[in-house]
Amino acid sequence: MDGSRTPKESIVPRGQEIYERRVRPRLGPKDEGAFVVIDVQSGDYEVAADEEEAFARAEARHPDALFFFSRVGPGGEPAPAHRIGAGAFR
Repeated sequence: MDGSRTPKESIVPRGQEIYERRVRPRLGPKDEGAFVVIDVQSGDYEVAADEEEAFARAEARHPDALFFFSRVGPGGEPAPAHRIGAGAFR
C-alpha cells in the first residue's frame, strides 16, 4: 500500500486478502482457535491464543494502524473473531 490511510470499507477485504496470502500458509493444526490481528496497511500480523495478546503485540509494532481481526478455524480457514447481535431468542 502507499502508506495513506485505508478507507474503512476496504479493511475487511484487505484483511481477508492478507490472511489468505500471508497468514494461512504459515498456520498449522496447533493454531486452530487462535486469534489473528492484521495491520491492513503494512500486512504485518500477530497470532496468539489470546485475542488481547495478539492485539497488544500488533499495536506495539504499529500503534496507529487499522486492524483486521479473525480466528483460525479448522484447516486454517478464517473464522469470525466475534459475532454481533447473537443473543437469546424469546
